[in-house]
Amino acid sequence: MIQLPLFAWVLTIVGGLLLPIVSAAYVCLRLPGWQRQLYNLFTVEGILSRYLAMRGRLPKMERGESRQAFVQRLKEEFDQVFWGELAQEYSTSRYVIAGVLASVVTTMAITFLVAEGFGVPFRENTPLPLVYAVLGAVFWALWSVTRGYTRTDLTPSTFYWVVFRYVLAVAYGLLGGEIFTESWAKFVAFVAATLPVGEAIRLMRVRLGGVVKGWSPVEGHPKLREIQGLDPSTIEKLEELGVHTTQELAFSDPLVLLLRSNFSPKILIDWMDQAFIYNYIGEKISELRPRGIRGAIEMASLYEQDEDGVLGSIAGVLGLKDEDVKNLIRSLYLDNHLRLIWEIWGVFEEEPQK
Repeated sequence: MIQLPLFAWVLTIVGGLLLPIVSAAYVCLRLPGWQRQLYNLFTVEGILSRYLAMRGRLPKMERGESRQAFVQRLKEEFDQVFWGELAQEYSTSRYVIAGVLASVVTTMAITFLVAEGFGVPFRENTPLPLVYAVLGAVFWALWSVTRGYTRTDLTPSTFYWVVFRYVLAVAYGLLGGEIFTESWAKFVAFVAATLPVGEAIRLMRVRLGGVVKGWSPVEGHPKLREIQGLDPSTIEKLEELGVHTTQELAFSDPLVLLLRSNFSPKILIDWMDQAFIYNYIGEKISELRPRGIRGAIEMASLYEQDEDGVLGSIAGVLGLKDEDVKNLIRSLYLDNHLRLIWEIWGVFEEEPQK
């Protein structure tokens, strides 16, 4: 057993308990509230039926069945979808397994650092870059879990990334000492261990793209960066969720994206609305925004009432005939996925003052 001062053991135990405590608090306190908000949103009657239709699970109304009984059947069908999605991503067993694994590895890493700091190393002549890399990984792990808690974005995969971060840290520490001088190796190892994994991989692919065939990063088309409000960190989060293009964003399952992220429902729907229209008209959307057309919802709303001159103005911008614009508007209006987005957006619209 390692002979460490009492303070060193206290520091090790406190650091090791932080991850399981935060994880337990998140599962018991924050996660249920977020899930209940989403459940209440998607069980609004208009949203409920369109969402089930999108999933191909909309039951038919039986002859003689009351509207109230039919809505109850819709909610029962939605319960299966909703709780099924939660079981796949947020079951207690998933959190326990991932949390325990990350906590054990983090405790080992902190013990290693404390032993090195108090002069009781596991082995003689431990490379200093390795120590600094592990230190960076511990900082990243604690910051990542704490941020996930405060932003309601702490998933079981977060803890698996913590474990993977320590594996990378060992590689950074060992390689850093071989590539750089000792003073630079410590700095580089620490910084590398705190960088986002996606950013590090992207940087590597850019650097090696001209040397290794097939390593150049390929950006999806149409690009997510064309959507207003999507910054690089948000795009990286969407890519982690499997969304790489505006087409994938427009036709994604909004409930699944909301369950797996901390996005505001209103903001996510705005992004999906923009992505929907961008898939049809591309960069010309920037010319329609001054005319009050920011997304597909505004365009589809012209199907019911066309303000004087709007269709002609849109046709002029897009270089289309009025009849072609009408067909576009009709296609948008009848699209069930857009109608789902429209219904959700309607929940957040303010009632006009009388």
